[in-house]
Amino acid sequence: MARSGKIARLPAEVRAELNERLHNGQTGKVVLAWLNGLEPVRAVLAAHFKGVLINEPNLSAWRSNGFAQWREAEETRRLARELRRDGVVSGLEDGTKLAAIAMTLKVAELSRLLIDKECEPLKQWKRLCEIHGHISRMRRDEMAEIGMKIRTYPGLFKKY
Repeated sequence: MARSGKIARLPAEVRAELNERLHNGQTGKVVLAWLNGLEPVRAVLAAHFKGVLINEPNLSAWRSNGFAQWREAEETRRLARELRRDGVVSGLEDGTKLAAIAMTLKVAELSRLLIDKECEPLKQWKRLCEIHGHISRMRRDEMAEIGMKIRTYPGLFKKY
């Protein structure tokens, strides 16, 4: 579901900088002064919100939703980097890199979810089922691609 609040409608670059500032512990008062002083922010507020400035409740809602989602994604990317660094994903042919990276991200997301002690069990279970579906689809697609290569170039593959 796409977000539609004041902060969600800001340009991606502004949201990225906002998330970094929040992550680094900048106070709400400082963040709001910075945000409301930016021309791109004022343009979005004028176009969609009658020029009403971003306030503390808007920032609080962002922290609970958009920023929380960004933090989860950051943690997933960090885990994926660790998986690649530790050799979980290495020695790949060019054609399989994208699928392997996508799979690595899903495994990292799964790892992050399972070690998150604050996450509700029902939420963990639902997300686990969703991730399992993604990984299963990726594996089926990978197997279908291998089958197509075998049918297209039967002489290149050994029969066992």
